[in-house]
Amino acid sequence: MKKYLAMLLAVVMVFALGASAFAADTGDTYSSYTFTDFNLTVQVSTTVEGLTLSGSGRSATLAPVTDHEMPQGFSLIFSNADGTNFDVNSVTVTTTNSAAFAFNTEGEQNAKYGYGAVQLCGDETDITITRDGVAGQCMIDVPRPTAQVAGQGLVAYLPAAGQFMNEGANGSGWGGPFTATNSNKLKGLVEGYVTTGVSLGAFGGYVVLDFGVPAKDEAGNVTGGIYNDPDNAYGVDFILYGNAMGTWAEPGCVQVSLDGENWYDLAGSLHYRPETTDKGYAIWDYSTTYTHPEAAESEETGANGVAVPYASTYKLRPTSAEATESGTVAINAWHKHSYFPLYNNYFVALNGLSTSLNGLVPQLPGLDLESFGSYKAKDTTPAELTLKGVKLVVPKTTSGGNSTAPDDFLFGYVDCHPNGLRSNVQVNPYTTGRTSNTTSNGDPMDLSWAVNKDGSPKQLEAVRYVRVYTGVQQMNGIMGESSTEVLGSHRAVKKGAGAATTDLMVTDASGNVLSDVNNVSEKVITVAANTAVTYYIYSAEEHVFLNGEDIRETSSTTMYPLTVNLASGSASYQIITQNDTEDAFVTVLKFVVQ
Repeated sequence: MKKYLAMLLAVVMVFALGASAFAADTGDTYSSYTFTDFNLTVQVSTTVEGLTLSGSGRSATLAPVTDHEMPQGFSLIFSNADGTNFDVNSVTVTTTNSAAFAFNTEGEQNAKYGYGAVQLCGDETDITITRDGVAGQCMIDVPRPTAQVAGQGLVAYLPAAGQFMNEGANGSGWGGPFTATNSNKLKGLVEGYVTTGVSLGAFGGYVVLDFGVPAKDEAGNVTGGIYNDPDNAYGVDFILYGNAMGTWAEPGCVQVSLDGENWYDLAGSLHYRPETTDKGYAIWDYSTTYTHPEAAESEETGANGVAVPYASTYKLRPTSAEATESGTVAINAWHKHSYFPLYNNYFVALNGLSTSLNGLVPQLPGLDLESFGSYKAKDTTPAELTLKGVKLVVPKTTSGGNSTAPDDFLFGYVDCHPNGLRSNVQVNPYTTGRTSNTTSNGDPMDLSWAVNKDGSPKQLEAVRYVRVYTGVQQMNGIMGESSTEVLGSHRAVKKGAGAATTDLMVTDASGNVLSDVNNVSEKVITVAANTAVTYYIYSAEEHVFLNGEDIRETSSTTMYPLTVNLASGSASYQIITQNDTEDAFVTVLKFVVQ
């Protein structure tokens, strides 16, 4: 939906096709107020943006719904109270302080509505509206947005090729990092939420968020960083927000780091699945190179509507065989401009910042992002951008492909489940059906999912940095590429029943119990080539996951067989058990051919 209409805000995109066109998809509701003698109705999103609008006469007040934060930006939807077609040129909208307003006019519009976006830039504001043929003015009072923690936030941003690239790269609006045109203020994505999110483009495009140096005050309250706290309900340590809907996901992968140099993947529900499965899997070692379609990149806009080619290399487990694939990031009708991230938009400092945000050229102080990719600037040959990471694959034969069915990416990924409650009170990542605004709250993350490149668990006490990058490479026709969006984050605050009880036992076929099957650890088991061996998993916990599938839900017993038959190499199996609000127990069995 957002790709089809290219609107500034998710709610605006819905209304661009009609006020009720996608009501079943979004579950959104709206608050409205009518300035009667102006023949003008203004609406805001109650569910998605958490806002209400009320007033009297020519004065109205905007406020957040109870238990919601005041966002840094939001949408306004204008219409004529008598239902006739609305002309955006018939009204003039101004703001006070640092706030900015703009009507969106891109893509197909519903003639009955005018769609606009307000960026508050950290300030309260008064929105004044005048209308042709009507004396005087009407006003909407808007409170100050919830403040982002000082010194923390967005510290690196480099999108891959995509339809929102180069559109307002140094200004406001959907997809870019800044809060307002010609502003040096970055969107508040740490301990905050914005409705005009940051768009990452095709596979590998990323943001890095800085939660600050891990620290606690004398009372034990976290003042910086993210801690792996077993007292957190469900083991969830932080929450990430995209703009997924109940039937639409654009999965992003997550990496974390304490020092900005050593990075660890969060192993989500697809991470350990064999690449032969028809239920989706992850390719651990994937690299894509995007090539600018022009030999000599122009300084401003680059190629006008030319698809961006890419070539990828990757290794298949368990043999580590080399493989290749190629394709293009296709142009759609709504964005006919250069889709390749242009040098002057992403590789130089903008808006008074002392460094570029890309993290590749030049390096950002304190951050080593070389493992994320490389960039070859334009010269006599086209510019090239290489991005690396874990690629997620869900065959279209199952649920429509990589950009649908949120529960295909049940846990460990971003922009998969609706923001719903949009609260720092986390939900259980191991429950299915988190697809409505009442059952979901973004995508919860557990630092206990952290793993090394070889899939072995990595015990982390705390981290400072979080990297989110688009984890799929898929084109969606007129809707454009699958592109992860990031709208915000929170540390988790809900406390649970404490550390996991070790209700897990693994035995071999003879009933011998495997020793050293510990939380956040790896147990290595040697096996003979081409010989089937069976082990048994025992647990009565509410959730028992084997490679991201809840086998407890499909069995009436508490014993689950695991049969392994390898010709060569190795195969890893992630086991997670979790009960009520307890922390999760996470372990990995690695079978290695002798």
